Amino acid sequence: MLAWNIMQAGYYHFVVILQTPELCERAMKAWPELGGCVWSSYEMGSHPKGLLDRYVFMSRAARLGYNVFLTDSDTIFLNDIYLALKSPPLREAALISHRDTGNGWLNVGTMYIQNARPDGPAVYAIAEALDRLERWHDAQAEMAARGRFHSCWEQMQVADTVFSVIVGRPIAYNCWNDERNETLPA
Repeated sequence: MLAWNIMQAGYYHFVVILQTPELCERAMKAWPELGGCVWSSYEMGSHPKGLLDRYVFMSRAARLGYNVFLTDSDTIFLNDIYLALKSPPLREAALISHRDTGNGWLNVGTMYIQNARPDGPAVYAIAEALDRLERWHDAQAEMAARGRFHSCWEQMQVADTVFSVIVGRPIAYNCWNDERNETLPA
């Protein structure tokens, strides 16, 4: 539905990220006009790999100088989103997202990196979130020994790294705070 919606808006320069070459082949048969489909064989320890592949793609493409709009597949565009993104005040921002209605922090279901320096804070925040998730996963035994949960939701980790960039020092408010960590089992 999202691919159709984007094409109806007149945009054909998008990439679908799926888990396997076979899924990409099926998608390309269903939508021959699809801008492209990619998958990754890169192994990651933490979280559903499909969620993390999009951040790998986003940070790497932004480092190459591309503007990248990342969105969940349950998004529908009612208007031309670029009219808002390329108008003041948003056109001056390097990283754009929206607030989560549940926890009030960042919702990464829709993110946009534009005009970002390859070594700048917007690209760093996304790449650092992936690194933190992998380090967290690699330290499961150490976390358990300290009575800590072994994982953190990728949305909360991205929020933590974006806020780390804003305040100028590493913070882990969402993931280390048991009252805020929505990853914890009920």
